[in-house]
Amino acid sequence: LVQHGSLADPGDSAPSAPPLFSVRLLDARLALVGSEWRRLDGQGDAIQHFGTTYLLHAGETGWKIRSAVLHRPDATLEL
Repeated sequence: LVQHGSLADPGDSAPSAPPLFSVRLLDARLALVGSEWRRLDGQGDAIQHFGTTYLLHAGETGWKIRSAVLHRPDATLEL
């Protein structure tokens, strides 16, 4: 998995650890992304840990998520 930048939920006190993700291009306009997320408390301990899988499509205005599935972190795709 590849580490990406940190994402935090605006207005939420719990920060997010940088997500881990992997990307597989299925063709020039279709991609599958597997990611693993951890939300942290104020001491940096994980309070949530989950995986997501996204299907992205490249259109005229750029890449857009077409489908997203939330799942157990151990089921995260390593592409």
